[in-house]
This record gives sequence, C-alpha cells and structure tokens, in this order.
Amino acid sequence: MSQVSSNLATRRKMWTKVIVFLALVAVVWLQPKVQKWLDERDREGTVSVPAERRDSKPSSSSPASGDRPRVIIKDVEVPSVAEVERPELTPPVANRKASLPEDSSAASAKNAKEKRPAPREKSGPSPNKSAAETRSDNKPVPGQLREIRKNVFESAAGLRYVPGSADAHRLKHVMQHAHDDSTKPVHGVFDGERDQILAVIDEAYLKAKKGGGDVRRENQNDRLVYTVNLGRRIGYTGGSEGKRKGNPACRFVRIVLEDENIVISAYPTTSF
Repeated sequence: MSQVSSNLATRRKMWTKVIVFLALVAVVWLQPKVQKWLDERDREGTVSVPAERRDSKPSSSSPASGDRPRVIIKDVEVPSVAEVERPELTPPVANRKASLPEDSSAASAKNAKEKRPAPREKSGPSPNKSAAETRSDNKPVPGQLREIRKNVFESAAGLRYVPGSADAHRLKHVMQHAHDDSTKPVHGVFDGERDQILAVIDEAYLKAKKGGGDVRRENQNDRLVYTVNLGRRIGYTGGSEGKRKGNPACRFVRIVLEDENIVISAYPTTSF
C-alpha cells in the first residue's frame, strides 16, 4: 500500500514539472505575438482620434487655456512626439502697411512725382543752350573764338585775331593756309577745318610758352616768332615747290606774334 502511494506521488511530481515546462514554453512562444497585438491596438487607437479633437482650440472653460500652448500628436510610424504649436506672430503695423498693395491713384501720383524733374537752380546753365555754349560759359573751348570787342577775337589760349593785313583781318590771313596756293613757290597748308586749325595753333602757342627742346623762339624787329614741333602731322607743304617734292608732311607750326599774343600769321612748316 505504501509503495502504491509512493508511485502516485512520484507521478504527480513528474506531471507537475511537465505542466510547468509546457506553460513556460507557451509563454515564451506567445509573448511576441501578444506584444505585436498590443502594439497594433495602440496604433489603431491613436489613428482613430478625430482630427477635430487634435486641432480644436482649448476649451474656454479651462482657467489657463489662454496661457497654455496647444499640443499636437503627429501620427507617424515612430513613437509619437509632442510638438508645441507656436501662435502666429502678428506683423508690425508698419510692415502690414508696406505689404498692402498701393491704391492705383496713389501709385500714379507717386510715379508722376518721381518722373518730375528736379527744379533747376537759377545759377545753372539754360537747358536751351548747346553743349558748346555751356562749356564756353565755364571754360573756353579749343578752336573756338569769342569776340571781346568789335572785330577783335580771342582764342581759348589767349591769342588775339585783330583787323589788319592785305586780307583786311588777321583771321582771314591765317585761314589762307587752310587751302593750297599753287601760285606761291612754298605754301604751308593745315589739315582740317577752321576750328581744328585754330585748336592746333592754340596748342602750339601754349607749348611755346612752356619752352623746351621742341620750341624755337626768335625776335624779328618788333615781332616774336615761335616754331614748335608738335610731334605729329598737322599739315603739308604746298605751292609749286611743295607739289614738285610730293607735298611733304609738316609737324611744325610757326606763329608770328605782336605784343606777345596778337597773331600776325601762323602756318605749318617742315622744320625749325
């Protein structure tokens, strides 16, 4: 009898161990599935939250609703992150005014004001004057003359052209060298028109007053003669002799003066 009781006890212990072992195996095997099922339920519960509840304003009944920012839960695959929605800042009044479109009448008035020319001061040059006249008001233009008294003209360099000579005026005599004269054996001829010729004579006169190796000064009775090398062609040798030699180029200007600045004659030449 005692042996039978001993066998039963042994069997109970063995079955108890087997049941405990199977229970442990079942727990280990079912734990991942249960965890996955719980995670899916959590996600489904999060998705089912209405958008209206997430985006709705806090209840006015809450005493601190005006001071507490709203919290939005984003629906993403990773764990949810709470994000504070910052209230939109109202732009300053000045910026809002600047961003508003201008009224058409105000814009047209503004454009008309911008296009309106600035008032000219009384001391400025008249708009009807040419550029040459404007420059002559401020500074003499090379090659242009101004009449300082009747039939007396002064150049930008201070040379004066006065009545006299067989041509009745020294200016007319100088301009005889603007064209060739085959009736003379040697006749210096300037290149260019009247203003260009007078500008070259002014240039030679200013260079002569400075002196140097390119200037020769001679006194002939009561007249002063300058011969100036300008270093470039300013005319040619004409006349019958010049034509025979092929009209060689002239780089020198000879100026004959009285009283330092009254022009008697001026013409191109080939050397000192």
